[in-house]
Amino acid sequence: MMIKVNLRDILEEKKMTLTELSKETGITMKTLSAFQNQKVESVQFNTLEKITYALDITVEDLITKIVDVFNISIKFETIFNECSESGNFIITWWYNDEFYQNTPVQFKIIRENRENYKRIEFILAKIDDTLPNNLFTMPKIAYDYFERNNLFYNNNSFLELISYLLVQEYITEIATESTIYDQYIINASNIVSAFNTIEISKDEARFTDVGNIFLNNKILYYVNLTSKDPGLHLKRKTIEASDTVTANIESLRNTKFINYINITEDFKREVSLIFD
Repeated sequence: MMIKVNLRDILEEKKMTLTELSKETGITMKTLSAFQNQKVESVQFNTLEKITYALDITVEDLITKIVDVFNISIKFETIFNECSESGNFIITWWYNDEFYQNTPVQFKIIRENRENYKRIEFILAKIDDTLPNNLFTMPKIAYDYFERNNLFYNNNSFLELISYLLVQEYITEIATESTIYDQYIINASNIVSAFNTIEISKDEARFTDVGNIFLNNKILYYVNLTSKDPGLHLKRKTIEASDTVTANIESLRNTKFINYINITEDFKREVSLIFD
């Protein structure tokens, strides 16, 4: 059994910052940040009491017990490099911190140098029904959840999360000189049946608030980038071309099935999932 600390969501709901909470409670920013990101082994009752009193909530509001927690990550096969035109990436699932399964996914990649930026498009290969595993091979509880809630693709979906994890891994391992101006696209048209449009003409696209495009026969995910070091946002408001970037996985934080996003010491985003 694991727990989820809801402090970040509660602060957002109350339009309050961690700094303001620190001043209100007398608890250091370091302690509050570690607690919020679940980086502590234990927490004193006095600390919980101060937080809940300041926010006018209960301990049950602040901390939620979770029975089943899954983690998911992506790695490229070792033979894939900056010159490869195709390859495989591996989706790895963990269940309560224990290895569960690996799922290989084939793709092609198109790289274009534009005037002021690079355009990189991953084209996910059509699912081969003769193979034992494909992109949608996953723990049954996850599959049932995505099917029940229609969250295999579209916005805030499994496929969108895979897109962001894929770009994070590509920038980390291959395209380390990417800039905030580069454009990353995941083309999932080959693996998802045609998007069911209602009152949309044949050539009309539906643009979403996160920049994804769902055309009659195309599903494209545009992956937003952000500073690799989250602390940069505390120093200045803009990201410059010289800054090291990564996929903005934090932008998916409000996705229903994401439990929390942990940022490691080398600034890699690790994603934990829950399925109610």
